[in-house]
Amino acid sequence: MPLSTGRFITRKTRNMKKHLLLGSAMLAAISAYPQSTPEKRQHAPVENISAFMSKRLASLSRIDHSEAQMPVSSEVIPQVSAPEANLRTNNVGPVNWHKFTGSMNMYGVLLSESKPLQYDDELNAVTFVHRKSNTYVPSPLPSSAGANSGVLVAMVSQNWGAHWDSTMIYNDNNNWARYPQGGILKGGLPASPFNTDIANAFIVATAPITPAAGDWTGNVFVSKSLGAGTYNNIQSQSSQTFVANSPPYTAWNGMSAKMQFVRQDFQSTDDGKVRALGSITDAGPTSSFRGARMVTGSFVSGSIAWVTDSIIPPVRPNISGGGRMLAYPTGMAWSEDGQTGYVWFIGAHTGVVGDTTGANIGYQPIIARSIDAGTSWTWQSIDFNHPSFKAPVLDHIESTAANPNLTVPYFNFWEGISGVVDSLRNLHLVSMVVRSPAANDPDSVNYYQKYINYDGETYFYPHEPGARPYLYDFHGGSPNTPAYSVTLIDSLGTEGPSDETTGDGYAANPWMPTVAEDNLKIPIDCRIQASRTANGRYIIYSWAETDTVYTTNNIGYMKWNVFPNVKARMCDIKTHLLSPTEINVSKLIDASGGRKMANKSYNHYISQKCAVDVQLSSYSNVVIKVPHTISFNTSLDPVMPATHWYASVPLEFQNYLIFDSLAVQSHQLNSVSNSFIYPNPATNNALLAIELNRATTIKISIVNVLGQVVKNLDAKSPTGANTIGIDLNGLSKGIYLVNIDANGASATKKLIVE
Repeated sequence: MPLSTGRFITRKTRNMKKHLLLGSAMLAAISAYPQSTPEKRQHAPVENISAFMSKRLASLSRIDHSEAQMPVSSEVIPQVSAPEANLRTNNVGPVNWHKFTGSMNMYGVLLSESKPLQYDDELNAVTFVHRKSNTYVPSPLPSSAGANSGVLVAMVSQNWGAHWDSTMIYNDNNNWARYPQGGILKGGLPASPFNTDIANAFIVATAPITPAAGDWTGNVFVSKSLGAGTYNNIQSQSSQTFVANSPPYTAWNGMSAKMQFVRQDFQSTDDGKVRALGSITDAGPTSSFRGARMVTGSFVSGSIAWVTDSIIPPVRPNISGGGRMLAYPTGMAWSEDGQTGYVWFIGAHTGVVGDTTGANIGYQPIIARSIDAGTSWTWQSIDFNHPSFKAPVLDHIESTAANPNLTVPYFNFWEGISGVVDSLRNLHLVSMVVRSPAANDPDSVNYYQKYINYDGETYFYPHEPGARPYLYDFHGGSPNTPAYSVTLIDSLGTEGPSDETTGDGYAANPWMPTVAEDNLKIPIDCRIQASRTANGRYIIYSWAETDTVYTTNNIGYMKWNVFPNVKARMCDIKTHLLSPTEINVSKLIDASGGRKMANKSYNHYISQKCAVDVQLSSYSNVVIKVPHTISFNTSLDPVMPATHWYASVPLEFQNYLIFDSLAVQSHQLNSVSNSFIYPNPATNNALLAIELNRATTIKISIVNVLGQVVKNLDAKSPTGANTIGIDLNGLSKGIYLVNIDANGASATKKLIVE
């Protein structure tokens, strides 16, 4: 799928060329398939993770100092007519994607770890903080185009996006805002975390700051009252606090506020606080990453007071390159009441957290937990030497080059990491992992393996059965469940292409290069995100991937995530079951013909909180309403105005639960027909999830394509939720039918063994 990366004489020519290239690429992707493939994918030279992190941070810290002042044209969204492959279900209520605002360019939505989209359940309000559109006129009018592009606006809706109000929250001629995030601080006058009147709430936002020339100089913390009379374009009603990155540092509550890039996480909790996360470095925003700066805002005497806390993880030194073996960025998650919180880092930890032997030597989560609203913190880690991680994680990872008996998971922070806290106060850290390091000595741990795919390009994954990109939920950490476990959520068909000219996948990346920024393109990672209902019972997992029918070209089996769709799955904490329903949110469409976002769901966000739709949910299915945004422009030009699309997507999942209500308990589930097998495809082991209305013996038989029974299993199962292990060792790769019988009720499920 070769796309031109050269320079063009005029913007008009660039756009015409772009549309022709996209159309040709689509046609090639649909019609051309490889005639032959190599027998085996090959190993690529190992790569230094420190060098990769440095390039990644620079790419995601772009400074745009000038903006084109151009009128917004009517957006015409190109529709792709290719087959809709890998669409497992259409379980959804009415969906209507609509254009609800815009920004001066694409750079405000590059980072999936930023949190510009929020939902507040007490106020029933959805908010979205963004850089202004090019048609928005602030008051006073900024003195330059760069300052104008740094104006921040908040969108507010109290009816799930049916109607939006907007209000300007930041405007400064000298300090231009970039990469904003924010949400609602409940309380106000009088302060009350359970306030249900939006007039007693404030919109709060944070953003890194750049001047008219030079590098990043600090961060801004802004707030503005909400409610009737405040939805306007006036600056004077906002509070703007600028905190510099260079000495003398601002002191909040007696502590230095030295910090960079307060853009990595934002959360509002019911204790009347908002928390934002930035980073601490040794010197300057792009030097050695050292830890996190948590900034907490709350009402004190009628105004917002800020305090800070530094959280420095225990990590090993980087022997080969200096500094610390610590990846950028970091993240956090809090319980609804704000009492239990987690901050995580990805790095090579020291023995302070856990042992550093065997599978625990790689770049893995280093977790700080607080159970007293952030007053004190304790360190945690995930023990990958525990046998429970072998089948779901380690068996999908190739061993180190130096020791064939050692496998070490590397956490894939460049595709996004997200987390939430459930009703049991456990952290759910959602991430992908990649292959083992080159060796197990302290220096080689900083190098990881890569693979040459059939298309001749280098990937982080072999993309073969049992060795695909897998999405995981690592959960635990509470005082009652301190040890971490893992749930395999799903497998992905693609990974993110490079946005740099020297990186693999750059030619396939359909975004237009920006000549002024060394020909960088927009990154297209899978943007892993998680959301939870306010009570912490249901968790939604969200990610973006490309259906591989669109990436197959005349070279063969390209695996780049160039035409992303947003996918979603759900977990019920009460039953500890993962729903079998995978929903392709981008392809959902309502009966009236509302817009779809298939194959163009770039730069998506979901809110950290969501809600159960009580009107649509039933005893067997649950419908979760989740705010979504998608951001792009038709020319796929990063410096052109961006359009933000919104939908409150009602996702319907098969739930397999028993409600507490006696009225609902009389409607027992059809246990056999509603059972499901996961993971599917599977390798050595699979699980049968089944909900029984009474204890019985479940008979399982596995039949091959010739109709031969190749395995039988009997399992005595009690009333309620059951998870039954199925040993697949000895079975050849292929498709099987699994016959399930429970006291005379029977069903047949398809199982793929890889």
